[in-house]
Amino acid sequence: MNPRFSKWTEDNVAICRYLHENAREVFLELVLRIAEQGIYIRLTSGHRTAEEQKKEYDEGDSWVLCPDSYHCHGLAVDIVPMERVSDLLYRAIWGKDAWERGVYEKMAKVAYKLGIAWGYQEWGVDRGHFHYRDNKTIYQIAEGNFPKKPEIAQIPYHRETRRVIDRLQNRDIITPTLFPYLYGSS
Repeated sequence: MNPRFSKWTEDNVAICRYLHENAREVFLELVLRIAEQGIYIRLTSGHRTAEEQKKEYDEGDSWVLCPDSYHCHGLAVDIVPMERVSDLLYRAIWGKDAWERGVYEKMAKVAYKLGIAWGYQEWGVDRGHFHYRDNKTIYQIAEGNFPKKPEIAQIPYHRETRRVIDRLQNRDIITPTLFPYLYGSS
């Protein structure tokens, strides 16, 4: 299986790029490992400002405001599973269809191995939400007590993830020139 669509799309990498520095690498690794399970995904949200979180709240897409959201601290992503319709076309798998296929549970198992929590497992809602907290409560995080960066020795990163992390640390821009493997030319 070639999970290129799922891994290093410009949108997926850009969302990870703006996550908290202690969570960025582990979410990039999550994207890769989910893709290796044969699951296509699209990250739809990552770090949110207080204004963006309020908009989500006002629209009924969130039940908390900042600072009580992991998104406001750059420690969460929202994931939509996708399915391949043709060589160039993918569509989201929503609701009952995704639930019956066990897609979220498969993603949650991968996340758990990386120390990432699944919103649905914690709260019984928000199937697409995943956050990294390293056993910290949202209240500790809101007070500035951020989770530590996962130890590379404890979670060995895939070589390809390491390449993306290195490029993100050294460059401000994601382009086909800097990230040829994001665009299918590696």
